[in-house]
Amino acid sequence: MAGEPDDYERRFMDADRAVLRVRQRQPRWMVLLLLGQIAVTALAVLPALSELWLHRGVGPMTGMLVAVVATFAVSTMLMALGALLNHLTRVVVTPTHLRVHRGVLTQDLALETITGVGFDALPWWHARGLTRRRLTGRDMVIVHAGSRGALRVDWRDDRGRDRTTWFQFDAAEEVCVALEKVLAQRSGVRVDATDDMAPARASDDEAARNDAAVARARRGE
Repeated sequence: MAGEPDDYERRFMDADRAVLRVRQRQPRWMVLLLLGQIAVTALAVLPALSELWLHRGVGPMTGMLVAVVATFAVSTMLMALGALLNHLTRVVVTPTHLRVHRGVLTQDLALETITGVGFDALPWWHARGLTRRRLTGRDMVIVHAGSRGALRVDWRDDRGRDRTTWFQFDAAEEVCVALEKVLAQRSGVRVDATDDMAPARASDDEAARNDAAVARARRGE
């Protein structure tokens, strides 16, 4: 368990009923990479900004200067927003659902729709969408940067189509084991319920045969 669940996990992920909770933050090198991208972009546009500033009163130079500054500011804000949204991966396994949330990417799967789980390496071409199933939306990939190994979940959607979702994060193997246990318990409950009803069905069948025998005796058969 990753400490106490926060308000988001309680409200959107049913964390109070969690069998297992995992929370993974973005590694520090990703923050450094973001700062490096911003710095490189700034250095790339600096010569153009300097030239436009020197000629800011000539013709369309002022408009071009504003356009370059605005483009740089918007791109920087988008990169920062993307890093902020994706800085945390949350995983919650409950007796009824598997929920994985990473920024705007979320997957909430009812356990009754899951047909198989496994822990495996995520093929690089699959992670980059270079497969027919990815291109057609049959498969989905949620990757936490810097992680190795992935939880593979096979499931069926509302239309009965087979789908697969790959979740790549550090605790994928641990979640896979916990998920297998919960699925086995759910399967065991169904089997036990069926086994418990078998004697009752046998008694009902025996009573029906006895009633039929009595009816035949009365008719003199």
